[in-house]
Formats: sequence, C-alpha cells, structure tokens
Amino acid sequence: MFSVIILAVASTLGFAEDYSITVNSLGIGNKWSGGMVTPLHVSVTSNLSEATSAWVQWEVPDANGDSILWGKQITLSPNGTASTWLYAPVQPWAKPSFAWNVALREWDGDEPTAILAKTRFSPNSIGAIQLDPTQGFIACFGTRKMGLTGYQPHQQPDVKQEATIITSGLRSSDLPDAWPCFESLDAIVWADATPVFTYRQEIAIQQWIQRGGHFIISLPTIGDPWNLSADNGPLSELLAGVETSVEQVPIGYLDQVLGRN
Repeated sequence: MFSVIILAVASTLGFAEDYSITVNSLGIGNKWSGGMVTPLHVSVTSNLSEATSAWVQWEVPDANGDSILWGKQITLSPNGTASTWLYAPVQPWAKPSFAWNVALREWDGDEPTAILAKTRFSPNSIGAIQLDPTQGFIACFGTRKMGLTGYQPHQQPDVKQEATIITSGLRSSDLPDAWPCFESLDAIVWADATPVFTYRQEIAIQQWIQRGGHFIISLPTIGDPWNLSADNGPLSELLAGVETSVEQVPIGYLDQVLGRN
C-alpha cells in the first residue's frame, strides 16, 4: 500500500511539470474591488512537444460557499505560453488575504476533464491593491495622467465630492476582453498608449460604452494613431466619420476647464 501511494504522488508531480500557471494581475492595472465582476489575467506554459487543447478555470466561491468554475477553452502551442483573461464575480467580503485556485484541465472537445496543473494565489501574493468602494477609479492608458492627479485622495480636509484612484502606465494588453470586467471603472482615458486592440477588446469597449461607460481619447498635436480618416483604424465602428481640426479660441472660453483664474 505504501509503495502505491509513493508512485501516485510521483506521477502527479511529474504530470504537473508538463504545465505551469502564472497569475499576472487581478483587476485592471492590478487593482480590484470586491463584490464586482473582476478580471484575472493568467499565463499558461506547456513544456510538451505537441499542441494541447485545454481548459483554464478560476475557482471562486459563491454566497453559499460552493465553488463556481469560471473558465474558458484555450490551445497551447508546443513548448509555448498562452495568456488569457478570466473573469468572475468576486465575493463582496473578499480581502487581500483571500486565496483562490486557478486550474488547467484537459479538454476532450465537449467538456473539461482531468486536472493538468493547479496554482493557488491571493491578491497579496501578486501585489494586487484592493480599491476602496467609496472611491472612484479611472484607468489611464499611457505614461501620462492627463492632469487627473488632483482627483486622487488627499489628507483631510479634502473638499472633493469623491476621491478617485488614478492608475496609469497601462498598455493595450492590460485591457480585458469582456465588458463586465470594466464594472469597477468610472472612465477609461486613452493618453499616449498605442491603440492596438484585439477583436474581443473592441467589442468589449463598444458594449461597455453602450451601457454607459466613458471612453475618453486624448489626440496628439502631431500624428493620428487612431487613423480617424480611415475605416480600418482602431475602434473604427465608433470613430468612423470623426473629423478633427485645430482652431484658436480665446482663453476665456476655457474658464473652469483649464485651471483657475
């Protein structure tokens, strides 16, 4: 009996070495909120010499304590790494110390079967920051914060109606590909990041805007990274027909817009 147990353990460990799972971020910009649909970005690496069809899942308990498996089917290239977004409604009482499982399972063409690899993480273990539910959240894509830092929390007395967390330095790859993942956001501000989107990202942005989301674009003074004059630019279905012009206006027209008099 003892030898059988040893063989079983050795087989499990050897099987897991064929695959590895890395949790990259939780939320947008590695900032997340409890009680909301939350995106999780993971990478799965295969050490096998043939392609693998698999299922990757995030195990999140519901209000009754039952684990719900939120996942999707992926294809792993030989000796390659695939990255994907998962998303799930996180418990309202979730804390940075809460631990969740992410698992990779075989895919038989219709449903997931045996577990190939598994990892356990918490927000603390990946440096994710939990947002205060009483504060807003704006994601800036690019290196600039677009003058929004004044909205961030300050020491008392703070006369703002609502403090807002500003996260910046984001790239297109930091944008989830399903609109429910934007639930925690008050706005997306596109500063100077290169606007390169997957088809799923474009659909997610469009569906989020249709549901009241705010997507703000800052155009450069030189160049047109959005290719506004063409029909094949980023977000062309939203931006088709948009024309820009540069005009001189009296500074008084911008009162209460640019600083204070």
